[in-house]
Amino acid sequence: MFPFRTSKKTVWLITWEYVRDDYFEKLGRRKIAAVLDSRVSDDFIRRYLPLLYSTERKLLNFEKYRDMYFHSVKRYKNPDWMDVRVDANSLSFGVDPWLRARKVDGFFIDVFDYETENVYWTEREACRMNRDDEVEVLRPRRLVKMTSHSGEHVTEKLYFGDDAIPPRKPRKKLE
Repeated sequence: MFPFRTSKKTVWLITWEYVRDDYFEKLGRRKIAAVLDSRVSDDFIRRYLPLLYSTERKLLNFEKYRDMYFHSVKRYKNPDWMDVRVDANSLSFGVDPWLRARKVDGFFIDVFDYETENVYWTEREACRMNRDDEVEVLRPRRLVKMTSHSGEHVTEKLYFGDDAIPPRKPRKKLE
């Protein structure tokens, strides 16, 4: 059965982003929070991010009640009650750590065993118009690789560009 590779897809990739690596590691959660079909609408993602954020964080029940219930009571007819930020081809919600959703191309996973996998995807180029009506590149298109090992503790590491080029087929032994 092992190793195997999933097929390449264009997907909505929702990841946890953070400022400090050590803080995020102490939380003990994986970087990828969700992977959804690319045909899912932006509106669904806007509604999904606050809910995913509240369930993934280690909130007290009172905090969930305060943050989620009261906002939903105020706007029960239109449950778009939490602000989701829109930033150059991505949607984000929360404060350090925060969730970031964006469409990525060529998403696939090399699975080596029940504990080890490599995830690959290509981030799309993010652009905006500057004051002189010129296109400005905020983030270039780039290949990303994330290695993940689940033992007693989850360890994940990101690689970019040339360090992220996948092999032709998954190898039995990790390098």
